[in-house]
Amino acid sequence: MKKTVIAALLSTFVAGSAMADDAGKFYLAIDYGSVSFSNGNPGGTEFASPSSLRFAGGYRLSPVVALEVGYVAMADSTLANPAASVTSANSAIQAAIVGTYAVSEAIDLFGKLGISTNTNKLTGTGTVAGLNSSNTSTDFMYGIGAQYNINPQWAIRGQYENLGKHTTSSNLNNAWKVGMTQSSLGVVRKL
Repeated sequence: MKKTVIAALLSTFVAGSAMADDAGKFYLAIDYGSVSFSNGNPGGTEFASPSSLRFAGGYRLSPVVALEVGYVAMADSTLANPAASVTSANSAIQAAIVGTYAVSEAIDLFGKLGISTNTNKLTGTGTVAGLNSSNTSTDFMYGIGAQYNINPQWAIRGQYENLGKHTTSSNLNNAWKVGMTQSSLGVVRKL
């Protein structure tokens, strides 16, 4: 059963992507979005969702497969109460394989699978003024999205990605895992 499903998906990608052959071409992208955290605070309250900006570049190996790398910069997110505040600064470096299915000449659907190296820095004020830590960890990431091809050189895309989890620890307490997801809209320039 699994082999049949995989064969059907592969034949769908091959048939659908024959409409636009961008094989052997590079592309650049910039995406603006929002990041959400889960289990980011063992105390219960989550950090607010910061905005994000991603710079990415890719190379199309075939009409259906591309390799993409990117850097995601995230705005700081702060938890505060009258006695203390904790600020979380995050960033991610990504590498992924992107599979594309051309619905039409203008619309592509895509999926991503890869790794994300996530960096987290925590700083505190008030009663947690001694909090100061930096942690980096690598986890699997995946995503789905759609792209509208305006013309042969320009496209716009929207995507949802799970950036995986990273370990957050501080000099004041034990380590915990933080999950990150990102929703974004962007512009793609095909070279």
